[in-house]
Amino acid sequence: MSDAGTKPAQSPAQPGWSRSMVWFVALVWPVVVALVALRWSGALHLPDELAERPRIVVMDVQGAVQAEVTRLGGDDAALKAAISHVQGVARDLRSQGYMVLDESYVYAYPQGIEVEPAADANAAPSSNGANP
Repeated sequence: MSDAGTKPAQSPAQPGWSRSMVWFVALVWPVVVALVALRWSGALHLPDELAERPRIVVMDVQGAVQAEVTRLGGDDAALKAAISHVQGVARDLRSQGYMVLDESYVYAYPQGIEVEPAADANAAPSSNGANP
């Protein structure tokens, strides 16, 4: 009997995988195992405290108080009213979900996040590109 037209039986030592399949398994499975291990260990998960970033505005507190004092007359009552107004604007922004930073404590920031309090206490703060 001749088996010229049939394929030879594969031995258990040769499972019949093509060379590309062997390379695929040899190169991909370590990456998959490493990713699963990193995910399981929490290394790929950003902590919730870092994942949620607040909206930030920068306000020139000293400049806003000085402008308000000048507008109101320049006496002690005007200073108290100006400080109260600027603090009120900061509280309003905080209640809207913003973190308010004083410009004197920030070394650098993009231009679009600076906020200038409006002169009228009932008006919304003006912004240079920000949307508070």
